[in-house]
Amino acid sequence: MIFALDMLLRRSIAPVRRLGRYIGKVNSGMGGQTRSMVDFSNSLLLSQLDAIRERYEELTELMSSSTDPGELRKMGKEYSDLSRTMEFIVERDECVGSITDLKEMAQEEEDDDMAELAQEELVEMEGRLTQAEEGLVKLLTPK
Repeated sequence: MIFALDMLLRRSIAPVRRLGRYIGKVNSGMGGQTRSMVDFSNSLLLSQLDAIRERYEELTELMSSSTDPGELRKMGKEYSDLSRTMEFIVERDECVGSITDLKEMAQEEEDDDMAELAQEELVEMEGRLTQAEEGLVKLLTPK
């Protein structure tokens, strides 16, 4: 059982490590800048973010059903490590959804005032998206 849990934990952190190496390679060509030149529309990157999300949800379920203190400690540490990353992933997802809606609203709105308001909110939301992506890059870049 402990071997199986250990293998599960090693397998689960692999997407985070691969994503960190990918981001590290992208940023290494930028002279140390951390501005996100990482293409967050890249399907590999998005699948890695999905893998992190799935592991986080899996840990939540496993922690609620486990009674072994050793297992709980290992899972709790991993859960804690992924928590901050998940905050940025959720923020990024919310921003992407809002940006899509605001762009649609700005283009389809007949009332100029409403279209202008949507455009202003769009600029603000794009700034939040940039911050969320930069946060992900900082968290996932190997040190």
